[in-house]
Amino acid sequence: MIMNKQTLTFKALNELIVKADSLFEPSLSSRVNLSQYANKLYKNAEIIYKEENNKIKGLNAFYCNDAIGKVAFISIIFVFPDFKGMGIGSEMLRESMKIAKKFGMKQIQLEVDNHNSAINFYLKVGFVVSAKKVDSLRLTKKLDI
Repeated sequence: MIMNKQTLTFKALNELIVKADSLFEPSLSSRVNLSQYANKLYKNAEIIYKEENNKIKGLNAFYCNDAIGKVAFISIIFVFPDFKGMGIGSEMLRESMKIAKKFGMKQIQLEVDNHNSAINFYLKVGFVVSAKKVDSLRLTKKLDI
């Protein structure tokens, strides 16, 4: 079942971020203070997560606060390795797009490291490269309104 922030405590979010740290290359902790990052997400982002049998399998935190550009931004999305290939990432993306549309967003974006294996997944579900940086790509998907 896809759950939302109202059912997640800050402590649980912080623990998930710490647990997911090594899933990212480079690690999240090499780029941000994990507790401060979790706090920012908890206060400002929309958060959804996939939970089954009291196990959190994946999480997606995204912002829907761009009132002018109407662009939602996925700050973090991950599925724990034991649960990859089960459609959880796709399910969380669909749910985040529904929520973003409710906020009046017209597009959704994320930034991904150039060497991240998830790039193919994002392209497969309809994201396109909208900007290239030295070590990352900005991917964008228009939201059907």
